[in-house]
Amino acid sequence: MIIYSITTAMEASIEEKWVKFMQETQIPSIMNTGLFLDFRFVRIIPSQGVDLSYNLQLRCKGYSELNRFRSENEPKMERLIKQNFEGKYATFQSVLDQVSEGEV
Repeated sequence: MIIYSITTAMEASIEEKWVKFMQETQIPSIMNTGLFLDFRFVRIIPSQGVDLSYNLQLRCKGYSELNRFRSENEPKMERLIKQNFEGKYATFQSVLDQVSEGEV
């Protein structure tokens, strides 16, 4: 499994509107592509001097689904975020290869 991790740091002034946008617009649009199996949307617990940040983890079967999303869907979704929140956030992506998982 591949996990596509998107971390976003933002100004506190946009947090409420940004979270609502992610939950009502962006995440449903991403999941409606049918390319991801599931997602986790989490707030990163801040430490001193660290910006307010959230992380979205999207899990897919393999690189073909991820590459298709990144080429066909992600650019327009990034434009929509930029239109609404330009200059008030910074984001970076990581691609993780899941080695194992389990439950206690």
